[in-house]
Amino acid sequence: MTKKQREGQGAQQIGEIMGDLLAQAQIKAALPPPKRQTKKITPAGLILTERDQKLIEASAEIATTPPSGEDMAFTHAVLCQVGLPRAKVEGREFMRQSGAAWVNVQAGYLDEGHGPVLQPIPYGVMPRLGLAWVSTFAVRNKEREIPIGDSAAEFLRLMGMESDGRRYTTLRKQMHALAAARLQLGFKGRTYKGSPQNSEKIVR
Repeated sequence: MTKKQREGQGAQQIGEIMGDLLAQAQIKAALPPPKRQTKKITPAGLILTERDQKLIEASAEIATTPPSGEDMAFTHAVLCQVGLPRAKVEGREFMRQSGAAWVNVQAGYLDEGHGPVLQPIPYGVMPRLGLAWVSTFAVRNKEREIPIGDSAAEFLRLMGMESDGRRYTTLRKQMHALAAARLQLGFKGRTYKGSPQNSEKIVR
């Protein structure tokens, strides 16, 4: 069996596993919830790690359980297709495009008390979570003014996270980068321009 055939067989087996799990989840949804039991599925020729098993089970649960209340979060439609970089970016500009959607981020300066300091391109989990939290608060409360607390520790608490030292440092650094950045979103002839001071929509 060639490598390509083995990869195809592995993908088919994972698809079969997902189908079985979805069917089981739909059946369980109609029954009283039993005590949680985890059963690893390992068909011949395919070995699942514990992490793989958890990801598959979580995917099945998400697919069969509609979100409600606090489970629901909101973000800009363009950012659902393209987002901020996951890892550190060298240079002062980042561009990503997927189909008709695109995002452009340019690093900016922030006065930290001793004059202008060039900030990095915002990247990683924190700026993504920060944008999602701000969008979610605005949609739920129908308000343009968003409270983010008086400190990084308080903002972490508002987002439902513990304020340990490493997380605090990361959030503070990434929020500085995000506040200084020039962020543009585009989709099918429309460009949305955002900045720390104001936000305007430019339509061509």
